[in-house]
Amino acid sequence: MRKPFWQLFSGKRKPIAKKQHCFKPRLEALEDRRCPAQLTNVWAPPPNYTDLLFSDYNDWSMGYVPTQSDPAIFDGKVSSLNCDLTMNATVDQLVFQNGYAGTLTIDRSGPGGGYDLSVLSGANLTNLDPATNTNATSNLAFADATSRLDLSGNNTFANFNFAGQNGEVRLLSGTLNVQSNRASTTTANFQIIGTLNLQNTATGNFTQGAWLNIAPGGVMNVSSSQIVMLNDQGTGGIIENWGTVNFTGVANTTTTIQMAFLTHGTVNLNGGGGISGTLAFTSAQTIDNGGFVMDSGNLNLSGSITLSQTTTAGYLQTGGTLSVTDNAQAWISSRNTAGVINGGVVQFTSGTGFGKLDLLGNWNWNGGTYTVRINGAQGYTRQNPNSDSIFVGFGNLAIAAGPTGPTLNILVQGALAQQQNWLILFTTGTINRTFPNVSIQNPGQQLRTNNSGLWLSS
Repeated sequence: MRKPFWQLFSGKRKPIAKKQHCFKPRLEALEDRRCPAQLTNVWAPPPNYTDLLFSDYNDWSMGYVPTQSDPAIFDGKVSSLNCDLTMNATVDQLVFQNGYAGTLTIDRSGPGGGYDLSVLSGANLTNLDPATNTNATSNLAFADATSRLDLSGNNTFANFNFAGQNGEVRLLSGTLNVQSNRASTTTANFQIIGTLNLQNTATGNFTQGAWLNIAPGGVMNVSSSQIVMLNDQGTGGIIENWGTVNFTGVANTTTTIQMAFLTHGTVNLNGGGGISGTLAFTSAQTIDNGGFVMDSGNLNLSGSITLSQTTTAGYLQTGGTLSVTDNAQAWISSRNTAGVINGGVVQFTSGTGFGKLDLLGNWNWNGGTYTVRINGAQGYTRQNPNSDSIFVGFGNLAIAAGPTGPTLNILVQGALAQQQNWLILFTTGTINRTFPNVSIQNPGQQLRTNNSGLWLSS
């Protein structure tokens, strides 16, 4: 007999054993969780676009005009179209890269003047072209003489061409490293309030009378290089120093600056080793008939250094102090025109050593003060004079007479050991007048002169 269907499900059911699952631990690859690189705002005008304006947001890759928080980047891989700045703009950085071959023009604002571009954290105009591994030329233009490029931070210029009007590049703070390895040209004037490091291995040409001004507090460091480092191209540009200029030479090398030089500040020239390093000023441009002119401030010569003028303009001192440091061997060459000392001070520093100053060429000494020291007990030789000495070579020394003529101060240390203790010695030429105003520290000593020079004897 069959059971009713409800009885088929009655009674106690047997438990069903659960199946055991095995799990083996393993590493599982997840998606990349790195943060993406920050996008930069690059000059990227659309194809065939005609409004190539810095102020047009359509010309920038991120759709807005760079601000003081953004770099303005000109990338040759993206576009080499020109850019026209028709506004006063401030950006964080200005960058030319990947062989950008266009021109950034700082335009006119109308009859009243030009626009300004301010860069807060530095301009990098190295413009390395990866295809050739060389620095392409960075091109800027100034449409008005009052247009300005203001720089702060750490700036590097490689090969550059600043064209157009005599606009102005102002280094307000920080550094500007010039590292050109091809000739560069500028019509822009440079105003240095920060630190300019001239490290170029090719000539920087200043045209249209463009000038270089080292402002009070500014510094220009000139590296030794066997080239014409700066050249006015015969257009009359000058270097004017109100701050500090430093040069350290390398033995047997000549660094040439073919621009007239006027200093009211401090110039430190160090020749380095035992054989003279030379800084030559060779421009035909003159300032009051001088090529290197000091009217105030200090010119400090140390080491083995030659300051040379080899064209029509020579050394001119109307004020300030020319100092020769202890144990220095310094030359000032003024061969093609007379060197002139019309005022100021010529002195040797007051340490334990003695300095030697060679004046090459014809010289006119019309005023000022010359102070020397003699260690009389040690005696005198040409190589070890034991006195602060001037040697005149290849010319004559004319010393002005009368109360306005130069004053010679002689400080004698100990008794004189020999009759002739030279203060000025000629290798060739003659001295045509002794100093009209002489102050000798110890009495009973006489200043004597002949065609060989000037000496002190007891």
